[in-house]
Amino acid sequence: MLYVFGKDVKLLERTGDEEKTVSLYIKFNKLENRYVVVISFHEQRFPLSYYFK
Repeated sequence: MLYVFGKDVKLLERTGDEEKTVSLYIKFNKLENRYVVVISFHEQRFPLSYYFK
C-alpha cells in the first residue's frame, strides 16, 4: 500500500539568510505491518487532494 502525504516546511537557503516555504510530497510503503520504506520525498509539482481534511 502506497501512502502519500503533503507537508509545508520552511527551508533556509544554503547560502544566505533567506527562508522559503516549500510544499513537499512524502510517499512511503508499509510492508507486513513491520517495515516502512520511504519511496520519495520531494517538492510538489501538483497540488494534493486531501480526502480527510
